[in-house]
Amino acid sequence: MINNQAIQAELTRLTNLKTLIETYEEIAANRMRKNRSIVLASRLFNEGLGDMYQQIKASYGTQLITIMQRKKIPNQKVLTMIKRNGKTVSLLISSNAGLYGDIVPKITEQFIDFISKTPCDIAIIGRLGKRLFEERNLNKQYIYFDFPDVDTDPLEIEKLANFLINYEKIYIFFGKFISVGVQQPTMLDVIGEEKEEVAQKKALPQTKYLFEPSLEQVMMFFEQQIFTSLIEQTVKEAELAKFASRMVTLDSATENVKQALWMLQKEQRINQHRMQNKKQQELLTGISLWGKT
Repeated sequence: MINNQAIQAELTRLTNLKTLIETYEEIAANRMRKNRSIVLASRLFNEGLGDMYQQIKASYGTQLITIMQRKKIPNQKVLTMIKRNGKTVSLLISSNAGLYGDIVPKITEQFIDFISKTPCDIAIIGRLGKRLFEERNLNKQYIYFDFPDVDTDPLEIEKLANFLINYEKIYIFFGKFISVGVQQPTMLDVIGEEKEEVAQKKALPQTKYLFEPSLEQVMMFFEQQIFTSLIEQTVKEAELAKFASRMVTLDSATENVKQALWMLQKEQRINQHRMQNKKQQELLTGISLWGKT
């Protein structure tokens, strides 16, 4: 049986812990709401930019293939103005801190499973993912990008995009926000031949444009802007999923603390009743002894 002093100390500790968890939960909720609005706006922007880009490719496909041949770009299944290096890269977007639930370990496991079977260069964002990767002792070299868990500098995203854009195949592993209660480990194929073939088969209307200074330079600009925007959106998607996962984790922790508080308060009431019963028994015993004298 725990004495009242120990119960009171534990009640104080748990109450303080509950307040701390609720504070972190509110911070996570605010950041999730902020990121959600950014992600939704970014999706609309990228969709509009992508639609125009696909329409230009549909209208000027023959000219683009001619330019690719002149630039000696071998893979003409994907209409692109960028001469790539023929290599594959896999990027893991994890986190620096904990309290994000199981989303980061799940993503890292999916990432490690993929790179174990696929020859590729490796890049990692986040100290937690870096640690989980190194603990597996895979003896694989990797490039590390030190990004914060929130409010990533656009210049850092641009550096990341410039690193990735020259690869022939790019796979990004991150947590995708489905709902507050559901975050899904996701692999994004950034430059997918299958997606390109589907886009080319769509019956898009032929539209004539005036290009200044040239079709090649306009397409190059479009491609670089779309790529950088996609990388930025993916980083923001990962942030959104992490904070949603943190909210769920902290909410669960709050419920556990509430349950522990309820159990302690129940124990405290039982102790108080025992003390009252003991005092009453002592009082009755004293009265009985006085009556015998």
